[in-house]
Amino acid sequence: FLTGLATGNIVVDVAPLMAVNTPDGIAEMIGRRAFAGEMPLPLRQQVVAHLTAAPITTARVREAFALALSSNYFQWY
Repeated sequence: FLTGLATGNIVVDVAPLMAVNTPDGIAEMIGRRAFAGEMPLPLRQQVVAHLTAAPITTARVREAFALALSSNYFQWY
């Protein structure tokens, strides 16, 4: 899912998330992969709202993943 390159960049493969292709499903997968299934409801709602606001694209899914990882909830992990 996440791979590090020799240059120090992190590449996020969102193909598994794109396969789900629904805001709820993508939020669920982000919650399972990044929060061990314990994504707090307020954050999940933010992720779903972000994905619902426009058509789902690779960039939008990456943004949703970044939103989850940059949240104060993720800092507990």
